[in-house]
This record gives sequence, structure tokens and C-alpha cells, in this order.
Amino acid sequence: MLICAKCGTENPLGRVFCGGCGKKLETSHVSSQDLTGSEADNWFIANIKYFVAAAIIAILVMVGMALWPSAGVVGDVGSRLHGLRVERQLAGMKRVGSNMTVGPFTFVERDINGYLDMKKDTWKIDAMSVDIKDDVFMVRIATTLFSIPLGSMKVAPKVTYEMACSAFGDGIGIRSSKIGHLPLGGPFKRTPLKILYKIVSSDKNWAVFSNVDEIKVTEGKITVIIKK
Repeated sequence: MLICAKCGTENPLGRVFCGGCGKKLETSHVSSQDLTGSEADNWFIANIKYFVAAAIIAILVMVGMALWPSAGVVGDVGSRLHGLRVERQLAGMKRVGSNMTVGPFTFVERDINGYLDMKKDTWKIDAMSVDIKDDVFMVRIATTLFSIPLGSMKVAPKVTYEMACSAFGDGIGIRSSKIGHLPLGGPFKRTPLKILYKIVSSDKNWAVFSNVDEIKVTEGKITVIIKK
């Protein structure tokens, strides 16, 4: 900095006249330290855009790694034959009359996954699967966010939603959930459940689960009792 001998105003290096009083500035007393400091400041200002760009890239990389979709499906893989079993069970559950309690209806993990694989095109998702353990089951949903054609290529980012659930009485509770590899907490914990409800809400077969009276989860099986 150049300090005006007349008014004491600090002026940046390179200025000829004082910005405070207009007097011509004396440069004979400027030290090498002042020049070095000014060069360092100028270098930082000239390169600040690169620091900002590097910070943005680092943030995007960390977010991308956190949201990177989990690979594959979970649980035992089912075929169309397994899926048709579930379809028949759901049809039977729909025939339950008013003021009736029927069941139990037991759904096996492989049959459920076969049914979910059958419905993925109808529900416009990439995949949905379940992994059923004793007293807890995990649901994984894989879907494409959007698709943009770029010449011979296509940009189609994917995302996975997961939740670990437990049954209690006539409902389920969420133990944990995540998007990609990013754990969800607080009000965001129910996000995968909301996604699931949105996907199946248009399926008339799944409306019967609004009449569930009891749910039990055992190794590889989910058992429900229906009451209308």
C-alpha cells in the first residue's frame, strides 16, 4: 500500500495520485515486502475462479458418490411363474366381502420379487425387489430420473431408494432408509416409502392392502390378514 504523506490515506500500489486528497504519491519509500504482498494478493485474485471451480467440482463429486445408485436387486430372484402366484393371491384377497376377516395370506420372497419384476414396465421403474429377514424386510427401488438423447448416446441418470422396515400390528415402521449410499434422517427418512406409495397407488391390486388387519414378517415370508 502507498500511504499519502499529506492526508494519511492508504492507496493501492500503482496509483499515482492520492484517492483522498489528490496529492501526487511518493513511491521512493515502498518496500520490497509491500511489493511481494501485493503480488501475492494479485495472484490470488487472478486465480480465485479456479479455486471456486475446484471447490464446486469437489462438492459435486462427493454428492455424486453419496447418491450413486446401489447395484442390482436384493433377495431371491423370482420368475414370471412366481409372480403369477402373487397375482392370484391378490385377486383372492380382493374378493373378501364386507365385515369379513380372512387369511392368513403368505407371500414368499421369491414370489414377491417375481411379481415386482412383472410390474416394472407398468410402473415405469427399472426394478423393485425385497429381501425378507426375520422381523425386518428391505425394499429397493431403482428408477431413471430422466433421459436426454445426445446423438448416438443417451444421458439417463439412475437413482435407488432403499428402506428397512419392521411390521407392527396392521402397519409397518421404517428403521432406516437411504437414497443411493446416502442415509436419510428426520423428515426425509420416509422418502422411499412415499416413492413406493406413488408407484403402486395406480395399481388396483394393491388397494387391498388398505384393509390389512395384521402383518407378520418371518424369514423369507410376509403374512397378512385382511379385514373389511
